[in-house]
Amino acid sequence: MKRTLEIEVDQGYVRTRCCGAILVGALLLAPCTASANELHVATTGSDADAGDEAHPFLTIGHAAQLAMPGDTVIVHEGTYRERVTPARGGTASAPIVYRAAGGAAVSIKGSNRITSWTRGSGSTWSVDLPADYFGAFNPYVAQVSGSYLVSGQWHHLGQVYLDDEGYREVQSAGELGSEGTWYTEQSGGRTRIVANFGSADPNVALAEINVRSTVFFPSQPGVVDYVTVQGFTISQAATNWAPPNVDVQEGAIGSLGGAHWIIRNCTIRYSRNVGISLGNYGGFDSRIPEIGHHLIENNLVERCGQAGIAGVRFASSSRVVGNLIQDIDYLDEWFGYEQANVKFHDTCDVTIEANLIRQGRGHVLFGAWIDWANTNTRFSRNVIEGFNGLYQLEEDHGPMLFDNNVFVGGQAIEFSARSTVGVHNLYVRVSDPFGGADTSRSPYVFAPHTIESTSDQIVAQGSQDQRWNDVYVGTGLATLTGAGSFDDYNLYLAGATRSFGFHDTHGMVSSLDPHFTYVSDERGFAMSWDPGDTLDAFVVRLLDSDTFGVFAPVGMRVESPDGSTITFDHDFFGMARDADNPRVGPFATGTVMTDRLLFDARLVGAASTPTVDMPGTDAGATQPGTDAGRALSDAGVATDAHLSLDASARGDGSARSDGGASAPSAGCGCSVRSRGVDSPVWLLGLLWLAAQRRRRSKTSA
Repeated sequence: MKRTLEIEVDQGYVRTRCCGAILVGALLLAPCTASANELHVATTGSDADAGDEAHPFLTIGHAAQLAMPGDTVIVHEGTYRERVTPARGGTASAPIVYRAAGGAAVSIKGSNRITSWTRGSGSTWSVDLPADYFGAFNPYVAQVSGSYLVSGQWHHLGQVYLDDEGYREVQSAGELGSEGTWYTEQSGGRTRIVANFGSADPNVALAEINVRSTVFFPSQPGVVDYVTVQGFTISQAATNWAPPNVDVQEGAIGSLGGAHWIIRNCTIRYSRNVGISLGNYGGFDSRIPEIGHHLIENNLVERCGQAGIAGVRFASSSRVVGNLIQDIDYLDEWFGYEQANVKFHDTCDVTIEANLIRQGRGHVLFGAWIDWANTNTRFSRNVIEGFNGLYQLEEDHGPMLFDNNVFVGGQAIEFSARSTVGVHNLYVRVSDPFGGADTSRSPYVFAPHTIESTSDQIVAQGSQDQRWNDVYVGTGLATLTGAGSFDDYNLYLAGATRSFGFHDTHGMVSSLDPHFTYVSDERGFAMSWDPGDTLDAFVVRLLDSDTFGVFAPVGMRVESPDGSTITFDHDFFGMARDADNPRVGPFATGTVMTDRLLFDARLVGAASTPTVDMPGTDAGATQPGTDAGRALSDAGVATDAHLSLDASARGDGSARSDGGASAPSAGCGCSVRSRGVDSPVWLLGLLWLAAQRRRRSKTSA
């Protein structure tokens, strides 16, 4: 039974209303370790008010300065134009939760709306803004800059938007002939912005310019831990280019070195560079228990200029699960060597699982770029498609694991990388060109499950690479040539060939064309094929971590982050495999697939927010598409119940979360823990802490 509790504090007495009864008692209570207050925020509120549901605050930032471990900040319907800088984090048992109110569409923006545009020639409009409009940071003066940025440095961090569509910057006023372009210049200490809005009147339509560098981002590094952010649309941030050697890797949202963040069911878009930053700051601390351990789950991340998700070091031990990441570098404004849908450096034990990573309207070279000294990275049950390079592994000693993925088109590239293991994947028309070895650089060798360097070494390109139980369609394995490399039990269809005709003693080559087709659109990703009885007729082995041995120079297996063995006894959909014939490829059962949805885009983003928050949990729905609710049993991680909303589609083929009817997803073999008020001790402690916090609030005021 659900119980509700209201608390009022009046001159040392606590009045509670629980199940309709009113109780009055003296405040003679023992302290408890964490509060469970709700702080409410609404566009009709005031920061001078109490912050309860009847008297909400006006800004999320004000609530973020007051929130204590165990508190939940509930944000009601509307648009909030502010930068939220949490003052503190929570604890493992009492995180601080920021979430949208049930059913509410909440947008936090780094932009301001402008309604003072002046019409110019043709379809151009302009606005002149004084220096004090921007304060210390003017993104129309600041330009994109940083290491490994090759071209486009003349662009500014500012951007113009009309009806939530980002406009492309041009370098001179003479280039404003096309609708959807904008230009800026400085004159007499004022900022002038000119944009071509076509037939639209920007004083009537929603015309915005970004003015804040980040949207949800701590101001102090490495101190804000155990934070959950859930159900928001976070957009229009003036972030700078974020290479690995910068002091602060900015993102529209990021932890700034804090640990144990959960970013769940958010839509993150229109960051000038990085959407979600799990990256570094200048005071790096390598102690793994103190950093990383983030969960990035069921988000829609799109239309960022550099990367959807990026991180150096502080992304270690994190899980990126069930996200749709698309349209990165959508305007093709600059180019540099840090652009990818997902880009990580210097990490250990990162799991990238059950995501749809696609090019869409983007222009990046790689879907995922795992660059420099990464160890025990695992790609599991993802769909990656549409890129020239599906993934690039660069300067990595590994080991790295790819299991139960679907890769379509493009290249799988290793450039000075080694110790990669591919198991039960489907490669369709994917080539893996030899990336070569760079003998001029020596990345760190980390001790297992740490980012503590034991030495620096040149990477032995391709050494100990292994491929087992994979299916290749159209193009076969080409580059398994490094010392100690091995492949076996792979299936080659429709012209795919073995690796130079050696290894793969038990492999099978068939001329069968399974007629693979796919649709990647607003629904998500669906595939069709007909491999006949080939998958069942070809008997393969059941594999686990010990199958592949120990990988030098790190000295570890491919294994779970806690060091336990991974057994590959479940498939792409989380279905159990037959131990006698676990079946080649990512699908344990079935033959013909007709428009089978592998990833359902309607289950991600702000419109799919669970209506019941589950604070303190570090895992969620991990399965792709309509099979949401299962976790890989070999990961040893329990999952939360997953409640989702449908989303409407946008005609350009990408996904947009706009609301819909609430419905529980299928296949959730899990339980939800409720935080009730059944325990008298818990209740008394809560009342005591509420009184103390109200008293402190009055004193500080």
